[in-house]
Amino acid sequence: MYTTLFDRVVNTLTEAFLRPDTFAAHYGAIIGLQMLGPHVVSEVLMTNIHKYVSIISPKLWEKKFSIEQLEAWRCYDALLVFQFRNLPNLIACIWQILSKDGC
Repeated sequence: MYTTLFDRVVNTLTEAFLRPDTFAAHYGAIIGLQMLGPHVVSEVLMTNIHKYVSIISPKLWEKKFSIEQLEAWRCYDALLVFQFRNLPNLIACIWQILSKDGC
């Protein structure tokens, strides 16, 4: 079924990321997927972000504080930090696209 160990790891982490499990498991999946490189992030994290937002949003805005809410915020922060760290790469990619079009 899997051609490489890399594919198997990506699949396992993706399942953990999208499963409505504990947010600690989500956090580990987010960090693990990020460590596998920008291609994995764009293919897995960014394409599934809408599904993930529907999982995490209700917990983020609960009025009653809980450890689970704290873990949800930690997942949210991990996604934001990764995007901030990769902002120069994103700008460079956008610049390349624009310069190819003559802008």
